[in-house]
Amino acid sequence: MLENRWKAEEAWWTGSTAEARRHTHPAAIMVFAHAILQGPEIFASLERAPRWTAVTLTDRRATESEDCTVLAYLARARRADGGTYEARCSSTWVRQEAGWRLIQHQQTRPGGDSES
Repeated sequence: MLENRWKAEEAWWTGSTAEARRHTHPAAIMVFAHAILQGPEIFASLERAPRWTAVTLTDRRATESEDCTVLAYLARARRADGGTYEARCSSTWVRQEAGWRLIQHQQTRPGGDSES
């Protein structure tokens, strides 16, 4: 089951905005250096930015219960234009009737820098 959460996490980074929306709780909260976003704000932000074409998740940590999984990791992402991004991240996934949904995500740039 845990491997499925890691695959879903990677897909959240690289998939379409529509796909991300399908796997995100409607009241999800995301914390970035530049903003705290919730619900529809998350998808408005995703629609304004190019998606990542590749991501590598290392230094993985996880804890899980029957209905909740918390992931922590170092992400290294790349865009089609060659732009890169690195952040320490945590995500919380909860089991709902319709399946697993991302309900919380947080990113911290090494050194505290804002996102590219």
